[in-house]
Amino acid sequence: KAAIPMAQAAHHVLADHINSAILIAPSKAGRLPRTRNFAAGHPIPNAAGARAAAAVIRMLEETQRGDVVLLLLSGGASALMPAPIRGVSLREKQRLTRLLMHRGATIAEMNAVRKQLSRLKGGGFARLAAPARVITLALSDVPGDDPAVIGSGPTVEDPGAAVLARRTIRRLLEDSEITPGLARVLGQPKARAGRVPATLTR
Repeated sequence: KAAIPMAQAAHHVLADHINSAILIAPSKAGRLPRTRNFAAGHPIPNAAGARAAAAVIRMLEETQRGDVVLLLLSGGASALMPAPIRGVSLREKQRLTRLLMHRGATIAEMNAVRKQLSRLKGGGFARLAAPARVITLALSDVPGDDPAVIGSGPTVEDPGAAVLARRTIRRLLEDSEITPGLARVLGQPKARAGRVPATLTR
């Protein structure tokens, strides 16, 4: 949710060193050089956020060895950058988010489920960017400032997320509320493309 001032500061400091950028925030930002702006949904993810996430994925897939990817991360990224994995629709993620919020899921539980259902969260961002170097500058909105929790940890692996996600679903959802896609994904650990190291500045 702090993407706009963070992006403005990065452009002020780095200027022409920025080749291209994507800015995702709850509201539309002013024009910045070489930057695509997206106004996405929060706290419920929406189609605009999904389009923004797709643009991020395309950019990351084009990175090469020697490139540097700078991720400016702040609270709200979990909802603002939805990238459902194959077999799970955006509508399913929207419905699931509402159910978990209304039934008192903690932020750790919410993020664990999100990580299992996302191409970008739980280290997915860093995996897609490989072999480029990834640097994350994060503003924390979570107690303890755990990098794996801020924005659902796009550049941080979280091996325990699968177990917590399954436990959360069993605790808070009725069997009739679990769609086939959700059941399939949560029934097995998310496939990994290999561990990718990322640099996190705290």
